[in-house]
Amino acid sequence: KVIASMEVDLSKLRGELHTKVEDLGAKELQLREKEHEMNRKEVDLTNKNEDLQKTSAALRQKSEELAQNDEELRQRDQRLRHYVDLTTQKDEEVRKQDEEVRRLRFNTEDLKSRLAETL
Repeated sequence: KVIASMEVDLSKLRGELHTKVEDLGAKELQLREKEHEMNRKEVDLTNKNEDLQKTSAALRQKSEELAQNDEELRQRDQRLRHYVDLTTQKDEEVRKQDEEVRRLRFNTEDLKSRLAETL
């Protein structure tokens, strides 16, 4: 009777052990699926990281190009301002020379008129 009771207990324990082994097998399968999913996500993140690094490098290059263009524009602007200043100075010189020519013409006409009166 004790042996029969022990056999029943042993049978129950075997059943429980078998159930636990099945549960562990199912959990192992789930963990493998999760590991596979995590590996796939890691690959995706690695690819995205590489894309971001390429984009970042391209943006740095564009930023350098824009800075260079900005410097070139600044230099052009500086040269144009210098030319405008020179042109303004030349315009003022020409205006003064025109005034001097008018004054000299007036004086010449005046002298001619006086000379004609004296003769």
